[in-house]
Amino acid sequence: MAYEGAKFYDNAGVFETYTRLREVPENANDTLERPVFLELLGDVGGLRFLDIGCGDAAFGKHLLASGAVAYLGVDGSKNMVAAAGKRGRTP
Repeated sequence: MAYEGAKFYDNAGVFETYTRLREVPENANDTLERPVFLELLGDVGGLRFLDIGCGDAAFGKHLLASGAVAYLGVDGSKNMVAAAGKRGRTP
């Protein structure tokens, strides 16, 4: 497979697998990455964030729920941008 960078997630099979794994409660994003980032960031209340390579923007949704006042996510994958858009429209 010759997918490089963010376009890797534009492969239908890869994206389907990513999505399925991301929905597992003990997924790596939430159990490994998020705690480390939150520890590094500290209190996010009142802060604005730019997230380059935001993926499905789940972390951004968490930041906003934790008091961040603004979040802008950018990703190079069309599939990830679509997933982030859907996440942004959910309650």
